[in-house]
Amino acid sequence: MPQAPIFVDVTMNIRTNSGPKWNDGGVILLFRNADAFDFVSKANWPKGSNADSSILDGVKEGFIQALGYIPACQVTLSAIEYHPINSCASGFQTSARYATLAACGL
Repeated sequence: MPQAPIFVDVTMNIRTNSGPKWNDGGVILLFRNADAFDFVSKANWPKGSNADSSILDGVKEGFIQALGYIPACQVTLSAIEYHPINSCASGFQTSARYATLAACGL
């Protein structure tokens, strides 16, 4: 049965093909128990690139899919895996969603 993560670290890298382009993005997310939901990014993004908001969306989608709600926890984006051509917001969002599902035990 899925449950809210208390102390979990998850690494997830997704690479899918959608037509002529790859959707690529990798995340390392740290899930910690907290009094309220919070998202913190410590990722080192290349100049001109930042998908923090897409990653936050993916985390929230994962919690809703796994638990039906967004639990009180702190989620920290500690690092990313970035490909200069194939990485995109949707790739990072998908990685974050799958990482959150894994953190909830799915």
